[in-house]
Amino acid sequence: MHSRNIYRNGIDFAELSAVYPPLRKYIDKASNPHHKTIDFKDQDAQRCLTEALLHRDFKLKIRLPPDRLCPPVFSDFVSSLANITLASRYTDEPNTQSIVLGIDIGTGASAIYPLLACSLEKSWEFVVSEIDPSSFVTARQNISTNKLGDRIQIVQSHATSPILLPLHLDKERRFDFTMCNPPFYSSLQEVLQSAEAKQYRPNAVCTGAEIEMITSGGESAFVGKMVIESLDIRERYGILHCLGNCHQARLAAGLWAGHFPIHDYQIPSPVSRIRIQPYRNTYLLTIRYYNL
Repeated sequence: MHSRNIYRNGIDFAELSAVYPPLRKYIDKASNPHHKTIDFKDQDAQRCLTEALLHRDFKLKIRLPPDRLCPPVFSDFVSSLANITLASRYTDEPNTQSIVLGIDIGTGASAIYPLLACSLEKSWEFVVSEIDPSSFVTARQNISTNKLGDRIQIVQSHATSPILLPLHLDKERRFDFTMCNPPFYSSLQEVLQSAEAKQYRPNAVCTGAEIEMITSGGESAFVGKMVIESLDIRERYGILHCLGNCHQARLAAGLWAGHFPIHDYQIPSPVSRIRIQPYRNTYLLTIRYYNL
């Protein structure tokens, strides 16, 4: 857990529901009176929890459609990316821009990561893409509702578009990083198997649509294509940062979150490794080559 994570000591659900009244009806009446909680198998409760945390802690108001993914308030991902971005600017190729420019591939209906990032980092701006028409419309609304249209530009991609579409549309600027929470699964069967293996909490229920979770070849193939695409435009941005499925993402070295420097410099290990990851000598590293 990142040192900046405000949920290090857990969430006081009773206190949160007092600040965000819509959450009250989802408080589990059977839970410990001194440690209230919600039913994490209730999709509506999960959505309301995410909305409550974003409202109270980040002053963000978003709409989460019931048929799309309900993301956790994963500020660790943004904070670790901020560390890596800062470290990458102190290299042999210094970036003199005062604004940090980022790309989010497949931002989703919530657009949660660029919204969180702009809330936490006042000098950050984004160009984000979304392939699903329904999610695109909702993401654009969420960006507009929070008056961040001047810092977050959203573009619609298509099945025939390159994954790194924002880089092809905006050829004038250099971006500091590309972030992505890629589709984890290669088939509906994998989704069902994952659901059966899940424990009770948190996020024990899946609310996502197939277009958000499934891609040909799974997560490893998707990230691999991103890496290969980036080689032709490597001078346009610095870091490719992915939130990955530890079980499948061998391409990301089996890590829960992987970053890929697209240049010759190497980010210092303590910066690029999230605290919960084991040290290198505590796990076996499997290298596989994919025919992409």
